[in-house]
Amino acid sequence: MVGSKIPLNINKRYVVITERLPDLGIRMKGVLNFNSDKKSPLKDKMELIALEKRCESKIRFTISQTLHGNCLIGRSGENTKNAYNRNVDYFVIKTILSRAIRFITILKSVKYIRIFAGLRPYSIDRKPLMRTILQSQRFIVATGHGDKGIGWMSNGKLLVDYLLDRKSFTSIEPFMSNRIEN
Repeated sequence: MVGSKIPLNINKRYVVITERLPDLGIRMKGVLNFNSDKKSPLKDKMELIALEKRCESKIRFTISQTLHGNCLIGRSGENTKNAYNRNVDYFVIKTILSRAIRFITILKSVKYIRIFAGLRPYSIDRKPLMRTILQSQRFIVATGHGDKGIGWMSNGKLLVDYLLDRKSFTSIEPFMSNRIEN
């Protein structure tokens, strides 16, 4: 893909890490939105909606707890044109944590020890991008899956079948990058 001009969208995301905490019984990642928050007064919901609109970033509440007790709290989804900008926007962090505290109030009194910012490229049509490089049909770059990641089982299976010359459930051609290259 070196030297190629492939239009990609870049999504910047944050994850906030807490200090070690006792087991909170959090075993699953999930997305909570206003529909799942029936107990909050309408005023609180309106304030959070206003905060999120000012934030200009898609805010979701996800949480998981590591085996060591740290909670990973996220997440945001901010489209950016700068593929190298991992600067932290503290307004986005405040919005993420405001939402998290509404659902799990103990988070109001814990220390937040780290913030990770990451960049995820994804194709303009939101399909995976695959491309052979270095004039080799067996060296393939696969990217551009957005928030689903390379871990989509069907993408991984398609790539393995292609590399091993096995018959696959579908052709790799619709996912090759030449469909959107300039």
